[in-house]
Amino acid sequence: MKQLLIALLLSLSVWPAAAEEAWQVLKPDGRGFEIAFPQKPEVKEGDEDIGDGQVAKTWTYSILSLSENTIYDVTIAEYPVGAINPNELAQHLDNARDGGLRSSGGTLKSETKIAIAGLPARELLVDLMGMVARSRIVIAGNRLFIVGAITSKGAEQSPASEKYFASFKLSGSAAASPPYAKK
Repeated sequence: MKQLLIALLLSLSVWPAAAEEAWQVLKPDGRGFEIAFPQKPEVKEGDEDIGDGQVAKTWTYSILSLSENTIYDVTIAEYPVGAINPNELAQHLDNARDGGLRSSGGTLKSETKIAIAGLPARELLVDLMGMVARSRIVIAGNRLFIVGAITSKGAEQSPASEKYFASFKLSGSAAASPPYAKK
């Protein structure tokens, strides 16, 4: 993760920028969320080994807004049904936070317990190599959502960042009663 972050920060100078950013709502089929980005994001798919021979499917949607000097991203990890115990959501959120800090090498500045669509969630501010990463983490059923923005210190609550975070909504099966137990 740390190498990914360094690569993202180094790519700031070569990332294609939109001539003029026009916010657009992204609602990928079957992913269980919608969010507004300042421009069309790139998507990367992957697999994450979660141990015991199990794999979580991941999708990351990201863009660099040159006008805001901010990287916006949403990562979704879809775990096998039964891998997330609904009685241990706080522990799963702690594990997501700790794993993110460990892999990025960042330092936690603050953590606030929040709710997203009535589900327990966390908002984090992380000092990250001279930048600030603001993220929200929520678990809905067998999906972990991480909504993030990496920006300059002092810009983590800019009007554009506020618009971005406020636009995130769970939808479809993620907003409904999700499958926690094996069937």
